[in-house]
Amino acid sequence: SRSGRTILFVSHNLAAIEGLCTSAAFIMQGRIIYSGTPRHTVEYYERQMARPESALVDLRDHPNRDKSSQKIMVFARLCDARGAVTNIFPLKGTIVLSVWFSSQTPFKPVLGVVVRTASGLPVFGADNRLYSRYLPNREYLKGVISCELNNLPLTPGTYFCDLYLGDQWHSLDRVMRAISFEIRAADVLRSGKLPYNHCGYVIHDDIRWWVSETDEPT
Repeated sequence: SRSGRTILFVSHNLAAIEGLCTSAAFIMQGRIIYSGTPRHTVEYYERQMARPESALVDLRDHPNRDKSSQKIMVFARLCDARGAVTNIFPLKGTIVLSVWFSSQTPFKPVLGVVVRTASGLPVFGADNRLYSRYLPNREYLKGVISCELNNLPLTPGTYFCDLYLGDQWHSLDRVMRAISFEIRAADVLRSGKLPYNHCGYVIHDDIRWWVSETDEPT
């Protein structure tokens, strides 16, 4: 390309497209569906390939509910940062998880989320009980509680969310593997390359390297 040649790169490797190309086109069944900058084209492709029906789950009779739980959680939904319902997100992207609930007795809702790999290994967990500024200041009979997970440090793959809904003291309703999502590749390292799969499920990109000439440690 530096010598003036035009290079046509055809791939499903979205990180490489973002890192290597200056423009991109999404082609389906021989037709150009969208063209533009690599990032905008990848985002358009991602929206077209998303499965919104998998991003909204009915929890009322979910088979993975704990038998001792109260059936308080009704629906769970995943959205991206712009509010689009989807279960496919880019590396270092944002997930908005919302859970609708309905209870016979009022309570101050606390939502706990544990993210697991497809094989069941826990990666991280959080709930608003740990962050006092996010605790509700009144009780609810029904409503929706949402959490925003920013800059997700997960490598590409499929992940599941365990959901725990309760009050400030204990969980009332628990559904394991309640909803799933996928992380797709993105050029977060700005090299067109991805982290190695054997290194684990978390990507840490705030790292520096340097070399100097010295014989011994000082």
